[in-house]
Amino acid sequence: MEETNRLWVTEAFIRLLVQLQDGAIWAIPDKKVVTSGAYTVLQHFEIMPQRKLDIGEDALYFQIHYTEISVYIDLLKETDLIEFLPDSILFIEQKENCEILAAFYKGLFCISDRFLVDETFLKQCEEANLLFRNLYIPLNQELLIKIFSQLPDGAVLAIDSWELEDCSAFQSMKQFRLQEKFTSEQDDFSYCFRIGKADLPVYIDWIRCSDLPSFLIHFVIFPSSDSEDKAPLAVVYDSCIFCLSDKIEIEQQMIEQADKVHLYVQKL
Repeated sequence: MEETNRLWVTEAFIRLLVQLQDGAIWAIPDKKVVTSGAYTVLQHFEIMPQRKLDIGEDALYFQIHYTEISVYIDLLKETDLIEFLPDSILFIEQKENCEILAAFYKGLFCISDRFLVDETFLKQCEEANLLFRNLYIPLNQELLIKIFSQLPDGAVLAIDSWELEDCSAFQSMKQFRLQEKFTSEQDDFSYCFRIGKADLPVYIDWIRCSDLPSFLIHFVIFPSSDSEDKAPLAVVYDSCIFCLSDKIEIEQQMIEQADKVHLYVQKL
């Protein structure tokens, strides 16, 4: 990471940290963080939350209390911790789920409306190629992962996108592609993929780490071809309207948070 960019990213994290709710959790998917000069201190804050985000088995979790914020700030300023933070997520545990507060990607901060960031700082960050957005991207990922995780073995993902072959994951997805065509009331789908229970981690990895979500604009998830019930499990329009069957459950807290960034969850 270039030094100028490092300074802006560090300042951005600090501005979020000082506004965090007490007891927030920092999820870092890059297990190599244990090699960071910060880990000697970080390990004292390491926890195993009751509700973990599905960001990989190697993810590490660190609790942040008010009394420890200054320690985290010092680690950001004085160690190489910043190098391990892309794809990291700040969240709080709720009774039924995890509420995402912020997610950091390379050059992009997605933050909830709990945070206030002044316009001058936002403009300065933009000039340094560091952008701030709402939580659309991480919440879209979470919705997709929650849906996929509840699917029966052998469910079929049918995608209506003639551009799908441009997806970075397309070549890998071919291993699950089905030759048979699936049809909804309005569409014939030429791209259909089997979702086996054993293959779920692969799909989750594509959702997290590839541009696949960008191509999931209009798609339907059907039960397996040998299922007696042929009704769709999910129908998604415009990548933001999720129509789900009663077999797919999304916590009300997450539905309300998603609604704030124009991701809508409703019943089929």
